[in-house]
Amino acid sequence: VFIEMGKIPFDLAEAEQELQEGPLTEYSGPSLALIKIGLSLKSIAVASIFVSVLLPFGAAQELTLSAVILGAVFFFIKLLLAYVLACV
Repeated sequence: VFIEMGKIPFDLAEAEQELQEGPLTEYSGPSLALIKIGLSLKSIAVASIFVSVLLPFGAAQELTLSAVILGAVFFFIKLLLAYVLACV
């Protein structure tokens, strides 16, 4: 998860500006915003895959509205915790 999200210690601290942010210097305005949103969505997707595969508890056991809502709430809480722990 840390490697895919580009977080410390896997973010190439010695040459971060040259290697990671280099392609982003060619963009500005809406193009830069789309790239930043894409990178954020990639981080959330990686964290959600991590949560789904390695922390499956709290998933809905039956297909009722209350069970699905409760499972979604548990999933988003686990996703938030995984994302916060990965970003710290």
